[in-house]
Amino acid sequence: MIWVSPTEPAPLRQLGDRVSMYPEGFGVDVLVAGAGDMVGVQRKTIADLCASVADGRLAEQIVKMGRLDMAVVLLEGKPWFVNGVLVQDGWGREISEEAWRRMMWTIRAAGVHIEEVDDLQATCAYVKQLDRWCASESHSTLGVKGKRVQGAWGERGVKHYQMQMMCGLPGMGEELAGRVIEQVGFPFELVVDLNEVKGVGKKKVAAIEAIVGKANVRSGA
Repeated sequence: MIWVSPTEPAPLRQLGDRVSMYPEGFGVDVLVAGAGDMVGVQRKTIADLCASVADGRLAEQIVKMGRLDMAVVLLEGKPWFVNGVLVQDGWGREISEEAWRRMMWTIRAAGVHIEEVDDLQATCAYVKQLDRWCASESHSTLGVKGKRVQGAWGERGVKHYQMQMMCGLPGMGEELAGRVIEQVGFPFELVVDLNEVKGVGKKKVAAIEAIVGKANVRSGA
């Protein structure tokens, strides 16, 4: 779901499911809501960003952004400095490169992301991509740290993979497999009796022994 403020340019308004002042209540121009995230985008040109810092608008907007799951200040255009002075202010003011960086750091310190695009067309593409991201049930791009071996059922060593392996054993359904993993562990280098797991009887132990080997399974009695 995309809400776009009526003050935004027509190409951006056309992307919205609704054109409404609703995003303004969160300090943004575009509001994207999906499966579990509400993300706001405050679109600014270089000149508008500088002006909104000077007149206090950005500070007020950032306070409102605190209600969102994620907030982004999206810059249309990139700052250009000559002899350490910003030349794209547009308001006749001189802003040093250091002052610009301090501005960026302050925005980030407030928990707001800063991203750059080239123009309005790129902003529209950005909003479309953000909408697809928000529609996802989960965001697992960074869920894997470091190199891990992947199998047909997922990552080896994690519970999901173990469950799939367990369910291939005789008489082992998902619920029972989960109990075995939690109480006994996996693989079957067991330090407790498999019979101690509720739902595992002698017949199942014998059937499992036939597959994994008797040395790896100790029955209760």
